[in-house]
Amino acid sequence: MGKIQKVIIVLLFTFGVGVLVYPLAHNIYAWNEQTATVSKYRNEIGSMADEKKGSN
Repeated sequence: MGKIQKVIIVLLFTFGVGVLVYPLAHNIYAWNEQTATVSKYRNEIGSMADEKKGSN
């Protein structure tokens, strides 16, 4: 009986951690993609600004 209860507790714990960690990992991935896009646009805007400064 004790052994089965331990297995159930471990499974529930693993499932709970998975449910908590998965959305967190997903959010971190999405945030990394978003910041990468933002920095790409910043670089493009920065190079445009540099070109304008050079033409003046």
